[in-house]
Amino acid sequence: MQECAYCKKIFDTLLELFYHEEDEHEIIISQTCDVCCVEFHSRSSCLRHRQHKHETKKLASFLNNRSQSTESHSRKVAHVEVQKFLEVLGESFDNSIFLKQFRTSGSYSTDRNVFHADEFDFDVPLKISLEELQLNREGSRVYYHFHQKQKTLKLNIPMKVCSTRAWFNVPQGYVEIKTTNGDVVVPRSIQEKLYQHLLSVKEKLNVIDSPAVDVSSEAKGPALTFTIKQRSLPKISVDLCPSITIKQITFADYNWPREETKKVLPEQLIKTVNEAGLHLIPGDLKFWYISVSRAGEALINGIDSSDKECRRKCHKILKIDFKTWLRRSENNLPGMSTMIFEHQLFWMNEEKQLDWSQSKMADRYLDMLEDLAERLRSGILYNYFMDYENILQDKDQQMLNRVANHAEARRQELIAMG
Repeated sequence: MQECAYCKKIFDTLLELFYHEEDEHEIIISQTCDVCCVEFHSRSSCLRHRQHKHETKKLASFLNNRSQSTESHSRKVAHVEVQKFLEVLGESFDNSIFLKQFRTSGSYSTDRNVFHADEFDFDVPLKISLEELQLNREGSRVYYHFHQKQKTLKLNIPMKVCSTRAWFNVPQGYVEIKTTNGDVVVPRSIQEKLYQHLLSVKEKLNVIDSPAVDVSSEAKGPALTFTIKQRSLPKISVDLCPSITIKQITFADYNWPREETKKVLPEQLIKTVNEAGLHLIPGDLKFWYISVSRAGEALINGIDSSDKECRRKCHKILKIDFKTWLRRSENNLPGMSTMIFEHQLFWMNEEKQLDWSQSKMADRYLDMLEDLAERLRSGILYNYFMDYENILQDKDQQMLNRVANHAEARRQELIAMG
């Protein structure tokens, strides 16, 4: 029996309830099929589709269909718009500190986007050779700060770097960069320069095609966001992150691979991860963060050695489920990143002797949801490559508990499905 939340009438089925809400209360809520990710303008249409197109309730079949979900028909349009944007941005880099090379990163780089092709991540390399760099690692003394009259982090208000007699240490996991002539390469200043390039791109695009474009004056973590709005299609969000490739620091400095790692990862895959290496991205105003994202991309791409293994599929299904949790959340789960799911998968693969063959995908996905809920509630999940860093340390525990509740509820729902 289903009760209407608006008038308390009782209905025999969920479909009847949805029809009632749409007809009597004009409650129209768009919804995406959680099997094939087709979008519908109403919940009743989506439910009818599920009943007719996905009759099976066998969990293995359901998850296998779900893992095939991909981006929508807007993919080609989005790629055309993004490539046009990158071309104009590259033209603005003449005689600047940035290279005209854009390296794909995040889900876009590993073909793990789900639903719309509306989010693109790129690294923007700096024109700095390794010979020109001096890295001062954690513990090094720093003698500068920012002089700012206004307490703001907006990129359209430049912040001046000033020397000071007082000193403090570079924190663990970060570095200070100086050139051979002693100039400090400050992340905040680099972000301000990239922001000015984005403003020039916005002006040129508006002159050429008059699209609705926007540049955020606030850095989204280490990245800057450029938004392209499309008629009748989802807006496109392009995140650009300044980056510096380094060779002076390697995974060996952090005792990776561990002996346990060598037992579960093939030697060639470990070599590929090491070759992907580390790079630097803006970590805060003063220091550069040592990022393992390229190593994570290399590992997630190679973690399944044959079509019969299902770790990548389980990871993708979790990302799709997370999209649903975001839509159900009132505050959009701030600070929660799907990067967390990567590290969770890597640790599960290393710590637990599990059968990841395709035939065991249903069992493994239930295990993944249970493991995720436990780690989130504990507030502890270490960086897989640098196990001194708890990547949940600065996350709001109440938010982590909410995601854990979503994961446990999803697990129970799938168990009931059979």
